Amino acid sequence: MLDTTGKLFEKLLTARLREHLILTGNTTDNQYGFKRGKSTVDAMSRVRNIFQEANGRGSRNLFVGMLTLDVKNAFNSAPWEGILNALERKGTPGYLLNILGQYLSNRKIVLDEESGRRTVGVSCGVPRGSVLGPDFWNVLYDDLLRMDLPPDVEIIAFADDVALVATASVPFLLEERLEVALQEVMNWMNRNGLELAMEKTEAIMLTNRNKHNIMTVRCGQYSFPSVKCVKYLGVQLDSRLHFSQHGEHAAARAAEACRQLIQILPNLRGPRQRTRKVLATVVSSIYLYVHSQLFQGKKKSSRGECPLGALRFTV
Repeated sequence: MLDTTGKLFEKLLTARLREHLILTGNTTDNQYGFKRGKSTVDAMSRVRNIFQEANGRGSRNLFVGMLTLDVKNAFNSAPWEGILNALERKGTPGYLLNILGQYLSNRKIVLDEESGRRTVGVSCGVPRGSVLGPDFWNVLYDDLLRMDLPPDVEIIAFADDVALVATASVPFLLEERLEVALQEVMNWMNRNGLELAMEKTEAIMLTNRNKHNIMTVRCGQYSFPSVKCVKYLGVQLDSRLHFSQHGEHAAARAAEACRQLIQILPNLRGPRQRTRKVLATVVSSIYLYVHSQLFQGKKKSSRGECPLGALRFTV
């Protein structure tokens, strides 16, 4: 961990770096993580907007396919050489590039073992607990988000989480576009010392159609058939974007958190207003995550019942 002086110095460097990247237009709008004014809500809203645009054409509605990707040990694998090369390509001023180069050099990990103390050199990984770490990651990832992809394919990132969203008039064209885009992403990862966790990759087709609503994306030896629901940025995405499953899942999580709090909160003289306020705040914060943007005020499940109904008497 850095001391206060070190973090103050990092904040100065971060301010200079961000100013340069913004003035030179070297930031992409497709990265929603580690950026002021952007959050998971904005990333989810972008997915929903693509779905609404594709399904607002009447009889000419388009199919929307989505691949969620996960990077193995992402923040510990980011190569320093790749970060510095990306900074150089973005025209970072020489003095700042030299300082950042010194920052990412001669780092070591000291291990205390039974046989004695051992020092291991480090050449990759975003420094944890640092102020500059998130900006280093965004600089490295920026090239990925600017790649040339097939038509009607968009890449959306939140920190290291990546989603490929494609639209097409027929399912087989949707599969083809996603397969090409996935291969391009894999190639970029390999060139930059990163690796996708293919076993965690999921595919889903977002459509209101009752027929021709499945797809299978293939890449090498891997095959990803579309599922009815995927978890993306903490939200349960169903194929019609009704979010009913997410509402029920969030209600169950809120109920469990409420139950655990009740066990540690004393109840010697009956329920107090302060206790009820704590419980209500916890339940609301869990259940209403991205609610205003995605559920559009609907608090009922697909069965027409409020998922939070069972918590009314508890709170």
